[in-house]
Amino acid sequence: RQQVLDLRCELEDELLRLGGVEHLNLKFPDPPLPGDRERIVPICDVRTLVEEGRRQHNCAAGMLSSILQGNSFLYQVNSPERCTLSMVHSGTGWELGELRGPCNAEPGMLTRTAVEAWTRSLTCGS
Repeated sequence: RQQVLDLRCELEDELLRLGGVEHLNLKFPDPPLPGDRERIVPICDVRTLVEEGRRQHNCAAGMLSSILQGNSFLYQVNSPERCTLSMVHSGTGWELGELRGPCNAEPGMLTRTAVEAWTRSLTCGS
């Protein structure tokens, strides 16, 4: 299963590269939650999205269509450990989607707790 997922991610990255999408100055919709510029950073353009997928060995680039449609948004998590975070738009607003480390590894509890606390601190009372 992991080999199939890895191959899918490589194909998606290659298709984006061949199509020249990576080189477009294409900006994404505004992030649903602001990042903090260090620990949790919004991924705001195609180039950064493709680079995130390459560095993390995940399928972040495959989210391009969903991001452009305003259905999801990705963040680069740098601390307590390096991860990719997705936020998903539901009928009632934005909620946490997936949080994955390199090669889609499960993050540690400290990272999960930090991301949940960040989310609560920005959505409390909204």
